[in-house]
Amino acid sequence: EMCIRDSDSAMCGTAVRYMEHRISKLSLSGKLLEAVDRLGHDRFHVLIGIDDSSSEDCIQKNEIAYLNARLREGDVILSGVDDLAFKAVAKLYLSEVEWSGASVGVQYFGGTEGQPACDYDYKPLTEIVAEHLGYFGLTESESPDLHVLVLTQPEDAGQKQQYIKELIRVLKQQLDDNLPVILIDAGNGQYGTAFHDALVKETELGKLLSYAGFLDMAIVTGTALSHGVTRYAHLVQRETSQAEESAFCKTLADSILKDFCYKNAVREDILSYVRNDLGGDANNFCLPELDRDAITARLAEGMNDAAAPVVKNLEHSSLLISLKEDAVSAGWGAIALSNYRFPWERAFEMDMDLAIDPPGQPHKRILG
Repeated sequence: EMCIRDSDSAMCGTAVRYMEHRISKLSLSGKLLEAVDRLGHDRFHVLIGIDDSSSEDCIQKNEIAYLNARLREGDVILSGVDDLAFKAVAKLYLSEVEWSGASVGVQYFGGTEGQPACDYDYKPLTEIVAEHLGYFGLTESESPDLHVLVLTQPEDAGQKQQYIKELIRVLKQQLDDNLPVILIDAGNGQYGTAFHDALVKETELGKLLSYAGFLDMAIVTGTALSHGVTRYAHLVQRETSQAEESAFCKTLADSILKDFCYKNAVREDILSYVRNDLGGDANNFCLPELDRDAITARLAEGMNDAAAPVVKNLEHSSLLISLKEDAVSAGWGAIALSNYRFPWERAFEMDMDLAIDPPGQPHKRILG
């Protein structure tokens, strides 16, 4: 209506261009689904991710409904975009090993699993988790093969320590029993460093199948389940190798170190240093041009300090290397971190090189 009254306004032009882009996106999606349908159901499947949405009424709800109406059997729409590659590759691997599914037990701690876990989720956490479980062929059971533990945002801020304590108790028991466990931190930063500190002090982090907590919650769910389910399928169906175990250790260590040490500790220092000491933009080290060597040196110093207790935990952890019959464990090798860097010249994410010695004999328990 506004555009009809004032067709020359800048606002009207912006609104028209915005709608044109959304129409183009939907038209392209529709043509893709039509093309795939012509090629046949068995050759291609479509996986669509929903990014930066919300539970409120918005134009994206109509777009999701349109796409849902066009999906064929085997096509899926899931929350999260940054983890789409993980989910697609995991699905391909499960198909390769002729995965027939498994039973899973999901336990939530924190009391808010019935709500969207962050501002960018358009469904409650329980629904997002359930959709991902279905995608990977997992069925919830009271006597499960696989366990998923999820820390949610606290329903009662005064009970944060109790939520952490209860999750740690359950996690320790499951790990002591050599049960396969996926751990998801969906607390969205509400617990500060308390949860991670407790995990480092009391649990064998290296015994987890997977861990995720760095990104928005829809992405965290897909990331943790993609890695964890494929690891479980590998452990129950195939013989392993030193190369496969080393690759797994690097993946798990990378997830834990970046979340525990960078996101919840070092990143805040980097943000402050760039903004206050260098007078720059933490989202772009190149405009204005900043002393990137100084920023990287600050990163290395902070990560070396923050990572030390986490590395010690992992180096004294055992890891599950087979669930084919009885559970078989090995011990983590020594870990060396180097070449800290900011791959996108901004503070949001960092990267590093991980060198991990091959697994050896299981370690004697010293944690908890």
